[in-house]
Amino acid sequence: MKQGNKVVLTQKGQPKIQADSVNELVTALYKGLRIQKKLGKRFLKLSQSVEIQVPLKGKKYLHLQKLTANNFDEQQMLDVINFLNS
Repeated sequence: MKQGNKVVLTQKGQPKIQADSVNELVTALYKGLRIQKKLGKRFLKLSQSVEIQVPLKGKKYLHLQKLTANNFDEQQMLDVINFLNS
């Protein structure tokens, strides 16, 4: 979801992460998930099942696999986003 010039990750209707780009948002998501796992607490209330909505530049690919941290590691997610917006 875009708000002004920012990209916002929402989970169950609540904004969780705000960033300048989808790539930055994904990096922040995985960083947050790693620290939560390390501490053993969900203090950021981030879930691996939250879906990443990718704003697409083109209209070539219309139906995408649900992009979640459960299904993709950080580099795979960034590769998919870069491919979709190339």
